[in-house]
Amino acid sequence: MSYLKNHKFKKHIIHALKILRVFVIVILVLFLTLYLWGSTNHQKIEGEITYQNSSSYKFNQNPITRWITVTYEGKVIHSFFFWPQVFAAWADKDSPLLLLITSDTGTLKGAQGLYIYNGNNIKKVYQSSSVEFESGLKSSSYIYSYWLNTEYKKLNSAESLNKKRKELNQVFTTSPDKKYLFGYESGYEGGTGFIINLDKFQKIPLEINSSEYNWSTSLKCATTYEYFYGDIQKFQLLYYKDGNLSTKSFKNNFILSQFVRTLWFGKRCEGIVELKSEYDTNGNSDMERTFYYYFNLEEDNLKQLPTITTINMTESINSPQFLQNIFFTIQDKIDYTK
Repeated sequence: MSYLKNHKFKKHIIHALKILRVFVIVILVLFLTLYLWGSTNHQKIEGEITYQNSSSYKFNQNPITRWITVTYEGKVIHSFFFWPQVFAAWADKDSPLLLLITSDTGTLKGAQGLYIYNGNNIKKVYQSSSVEFESGLKSSSYIYSYWLNTEYKKLNSAESLNKKRKELNQVFTTSPDKKYLFGYESGYEGGTGFIINLDKFQKIPLEINSSEYNWSTSLKCATTYEYFYGDIQKFQLLYYKDGNLSTKSFKNNFILSQFVRTLWFGKRCEGIVELKSEYDTNGNSDMERTFYYYFNLEEDNLKQLPTITTINMTESINSPQFLQNIFFTIQDKIDYTK
């Protein structure tokens, strides 16, 4: 009797295990189906075209496994899992730094996000914004433009694409010590710059309006401009204070046609900016003229000079720390592969 009870009990256990196994298999198949569907069916934009933008680097994200592989001159330098769809990537030839652009909608038209991978860890460090109008339509900001500008379309396809490739190599810069990353978010009626501390993988609370800077030969100071509505611009100074980056904005307003150069006095955060404008200092329209302004850290205004002498002065370094764009996706109905 005891034997029969044990036999029946074992049969029940085996039957339950079979049912559990079938249940587990069904769940796994369902999960795998959803995974494959989600991986291969992100919304495509009409005319979406992807390009490799480097002869040395190659970028690939497997649409099924979501595994990213980056090679340099045929050798794998990055290999890791990353679920979000990547639309563009930048690399630094002198470090393991890798920048990835994603979107909050999974499409090119969404607000773009920035992730940083350092060879070991990956973290989202910036999310651009979206503006929603009363009609319900949204205007998403972007960190890199995913279309060809109008003036590019006036050229033939090869010239247009080459200009786009060069433009994307100027989207991100770093400070000379590679501690800070500079980027720019363009959006509805304007944009804003941002700075990421690469040691801490986080945005720092400094207001800037550009991602390109003219660094002094001492590599301790840089000048840039701030853009405001109505074509008004101001000059801004970046400098190191106690080992950390700081900014100083000058009160002068300008309507510029060209920012020419910065000349520095030795190793100090002091120098002269040269610019061209079609307007005089009162905002009246005039023929294009060259202006010179003296700046230093202690004063809040730039001082206009009648002329300058370059004796004992040095020009900004000519090699800004641009990151190499290695992969990008754009939206356009023209076939730029021909």
